[in-house]
Amino acid sequence: MTLELRAGPYAFALLLAAVLGRPAAAPAAVDFQNFDYAQVPCSANVPAPAVVRKGVYSYFDKEQGTGFDVAVKSVTPGSLHPGTHQAVVILACHFPSGGVAGAYVYNVHPNAAVLLGSVGGASWGGDWGSGPSSIHVRFAKQFLYVDTCSNQNCTTREVRTYALRAGKLVKVYVLSHKVR
Repeated sequence: MTLELRAGPYAFALLLAAVLGRPAAAPAAVDFQNFDYAQVPCSANVPAPAVVRKGVYSYFDKEQGTGFDVAVKSVTPGSLHPGTHQAVVILACHFPSGGVAGAYVYNVHPNAAVLLGSVGGASWGGDWGSGPSSIHVRFAKQFLYVDTCSNQNCTTREVRTYALRAGKLVKVYVLSHKVR
């Protein structure tokens, strides 16, 4: 007797996840490289929504006579609760000299993403601060860990731990440490 199974790759991923005890990846329906962001780290200079295409959005502020670029620096998928899918998107705003970056958590659904909150940031100038690469995020055991600089020269860092409680993003622990 032969048993024949016919299923798509997502069904196979769910089956494999159930057998291995690991969460399955979300369907890749939300493209954060081509997304309309209602919140960006430079919202005082760039009006919402920032319509990002191919990972970049440019805006020229006539009043200030200068341009601003918003760029998607990274997207980290994960899960904060069984059966849910989240993603942390790190956006950077580049000014003529320096910039700011922010890390934003989204609840990811098959055809949409809903902002849960901002979880970290960075700022820099020509000779001070740390750029977007100084924001480190990871998902583990249904928690989100966000590690950022606590001061301009990044001699102290802060690790914040987040969880999803009743559909809301909640900070559950903060740890500060000196950089060695």
